[in-house]
Amino acid sequence: SHALAPMWDKIATILEAGSSESKVVMALFDCERDYQHSNLCKALSISFYPTLMFVGSGTYHDTDPITSALYGKAKSAGPMGDS
Repeated sequence: SHALAPMWDKIATILEAGSSESKVVMALFDCERDYQHSNLCKALSISFYPTLMFVGSGTYHDTDPITSALYGKAKSAGPMGDS
């Protein structure tokens, strides 16, 4: 929802997203902007808005029991998954 955009902006500010100190980048991406954006969202299986996605360069440990329950231990990391 576009109504959440100001909240995400505040969170990004608190986390100092985009700075070398935080190493966190937050981005807003409009899946409905045009055909190319729509195709990218389909390729990433994004079908509901807003969608939060973690893309990392290091090890990510999933501690979310819901992810483990929905997708199984093989697709979850950390204490809730196989790894």
